[in-house]
Amino acid sequence: MEKDGTLTSKTYVKEMNLHLYIPPHSAHPQSVLKSLIFGNIQRYWIQNTSEEDFLAISTAFYAHLLNRGWTHDMLAPVFREAADAVDR
Repeated sequence: MEKDGTLTSKTYVKEMNLHLYIPPHSAHPQSVLKSLIFGNIQRYWIQNTSEEDFLAISTAFYAHLLNRGWTHDMLAPVFREAADAVDR
């Protein structure tokens, strides 16, 4: 709670979370990646009062997907599309 009495919220991530998202060589269809990104971006938008917190958790999510083997070329268009959807 802020000093002025307003409630704020922020996405909590456990310290030991391994962020084991599906890797690119998985047999899952491409739509699963899109759903994963859209779902998480929408969830982060709802959970985070501060735009700064939303951007931080979204950036960390992007980095976790890169660490799983996804490339910028595969992720960037889907993240842009998800961000546009949240803006609407």
